[in-house]
Amino acid sequence: MKERVSLSSVVSKYVVWDNKKSNQAKRDFWAPCPFHTEKTASFHVDDNKAFYYCFGCHTKGNVFNFLNEKEGLSFQEAVKELSEKAGLNYQLESNSKTKDIWSERKLNLQKELIKIHQIACEFFNKNLFSPKGIIALNYLMERGINKDTIKEFKIGYSPKEGQTLTKFLLAEGFSRETIEKTGLCLTSEKNTLFDRFKDRVMFPILNKHSKIVAFGGRAIHDGFGAKYLNSPETDVFKKGSIIFNLNNVRKHLRKDDLIIVEGYMDVISLYNSSIKTSVAPLGTAVTENQLNLIWEICEEPVLFFDGDEAGLAATERVVELAIPFLTHNRTLRIARPLENFDPDDMLRSEGRDSVIELVRNSISIIDFIFDREKASKNIDSPERVRKMELNLKRKAVSIKDVEVRKLFLSKIGEKLREFNDFNKFKKSTRMKSEKHFYSGLKAKKSNSFKESERELEKIEAEIIYCLVNNPSLFSENRVKLNELDFQDPSLRKLFWEITDKLEENIAADIKEKANKRVLQKDPLLKGHLIYNNDKEAEKSKKLLLNAISIHNLALNRLERLKDLKIKLKSEASESKNEGESLEKAQVNYHLAISGEKYIKESIAKEKEAYKKILDQLSNKVKKKPQKNS
Repeated sequence: MKERVSLSSVVSKYVVWDNKKSNQAKRDFWAPCPFHTEKTASFHVDDNKAFYYCFGCHTKGNVFNFLNEKEGLSFQEAVKELSEKAGLNYQLESNSKTKDIWSERKLNLQKELIKIHQIACEFFNKNLFSPKGIIALNYLMERGINKDTIKEFKIGYSPKEGQTLTKFLLAEGFSRETIEKTGLCLTSEKNTLFDRFKDRVMFPILNKHSKIVAFGGRAIHDGFGAKYLNSPETDVFKKGSIIFNLNNVRKHLRKDDLIIVEGYMDVISLYNSSIKTSVAPLGTAVTENQLNLIWEICEEPVLFFDGDEAGLAATERVVELAIPFLTHNRTLRIARPLENFDPDDMLRSEGRDSVIELVRNSISIIDFIFDREKASKNIDSPERVRKMELNLKRKAVSIKDVEVRKLFLSKIGEKLREFNDFNKFKKSTRMKSEKHFYSGLKAKKSNSFKESERELEKIEAEIIYCLVNNPSLFSENRVKLNELDFQDPSLRKLFWEITDKLEENIAADIKEKANKRVLQKDPLLKGHLIYNNDKEAEKSKKLLLNAISIHNLALNRLERLKDLKIKLKSEASESKNEGESLEKAQVNYHLAISGEKYIKESIAKEKEAYKKILDQLSNKVKKKPQKNS
């Protein structure tokens, strides 16, 4: 049948062949892929081999696979359609009999796929503890993952050679077709089978029956493809229907809260610290189906996503997804780590007890969405208050449970009243202070500017110190660094002097000169254990990005503060009545104060975070046993 009906004749119904790349005489055809959107012709059909392959999305197969994917035809239905095209007489078996046959075949296939995954898991685990896996094992040990945790999660290693698993599974007697269906191996353009996962730490993914149905792989070398790679969807694995570690948490839920984190490394790090009730989606956004699976075992799980902007956006998406389904026994709470920290960072810098405390102090959904609405804009007018109210009520009215919806709307009204009352109090306090206004202006000294400028200089010194001790961070963050407006002339000059040297091994004398200069600005940098530790490169990067953000924000506020003070002084000297000019000056005065406060609080917050990290690392250094000479 395949010989009578060419694959290209079936596919041509869905594509327009690229005549420049295709060679009809050699039965070789190219077109834009019918399975994903693209402009270039990366979809290849070889009629000689009756095989197709897309170099973009990596889909591949024969004519039966194609008809199943594009038209949803079963094997029997595809055979019938092709036989009609070929002019052959083929009778489709009765529906009930066909259904029974296919159900049995599907069940047998699923059993076979699970068996292959179990054998692959043993293969990966054996490799981890072999000479081939020493780098992967060291990577896990450096992350603090102990052998008991490795055993619990059946962690392994996929060798960097391209066909080790493929050859192993073939030698075990599995057919090539079945191996392909696991997604663990792929077929090349030359029709050669090769491993999907290469040189990666391997994490088995289990279904709710504790059967291995897929894998996640973490690259241990930079620049070796995506950092995380998951198995594709198969007959036994649907990403949106499986939660990592859900099969394992039920037995621990009596003691602790169920925590939803972003990735399986977060789950493993938490477990390694004896926090055994965390789960994670599998490289995709949390789905409604996954939420329902979680709610089946826990009424009030805690979202604990990364502390960066992406993590906050992901948290908001899950909250938006959950709101319509809230009931008296189905809700969420939200915990937030330090800015730009993930759960693993929090564990390493703050310790287990701090993470547990953070989870226990998590906030409700209504508090979270209210805080997000307030933070999105400066709510300084009746119109913006009204808009905030409408946004909150729009979310509330989507709740399907009538009683919960009523209570949610009532709570929104209560929080809005509190918000408005607080604003009225602030306005009243400001008006009462008008009679002290001018005396306050005279009493306000300009040394606050100097203090703020000194803090900015310390941040600039810290940025240079970080770069000198971690030169690789310059090329990664070149654009942000080149846009920095250094306020200290000497530090600005120093920055440009070392810029050309940062992409190579910086000379010892230049490093010494730079360190000496920045330590004059901030002597405390000398004891910075993170910047001086090669193993903490990722932490240095996060702290550098924090410092850049704080510098830019603080500089912006400082400039505005100076403008406001000049304007304030002008208005104060021109106005002698308690009229419009006084009111404008009063507003500007309070804006100026908030500007100073912002700089001080932002920097204080960062310093407090750094101090905790330094204390933690100092304790580790003190406790580390000395090697015998």
